[in-house]
Amino acid sequence: MSRTTHLPLVLVATLLLAGGCTTLTRDDCLTNNWYAIGVQDGLAGAPRTRFNHHARFCQRFGVQANLVAYDMGRERGLAEFCVGADDLRSLTASPRYQLACTRSPEDPLITSPTTRRAQLRGLGVEAGNILDAVPRF
Repeated sequence: MSRTTHLPLVLVATLLLAGGCTTLTRDDCLTNNWYAIGVQDGLAGAPRTRFNHHARFCQRFGVQANLVAYDMGRERGLAEFCVGADDLRSLTASPRYQLACTRSPEDPLITSPTTRRAQLRGLGVEAGNILDAVPRF
């Protein structure tokens, strides 16, 4: 195969990688809703270090990041991400799940489906699709 044959593949790979570097849009920064940004990252199982990327990006537009609001939102998103992934057993081996959802055996979030549903409701998580996926014993 010639170099020109590989060019389209290289371009696609470059675009995909570049898209992964963009953490937010300008409008996301200007909206300045760090709780919502945290929820989105939590739902995606993103590591907490993602906040640093967001903060640097938004500084370009004069927006100060709010770590407290971001962490609160991310925890809410992770509650749904981790419970959903835990109940869909095939996902628990993924590196993203392991980084975002590893908990101690004493953590009540992993004790029973009933407890998990109650915790989600306590957090105010509107996650009907996740709750429906939780096995009922």
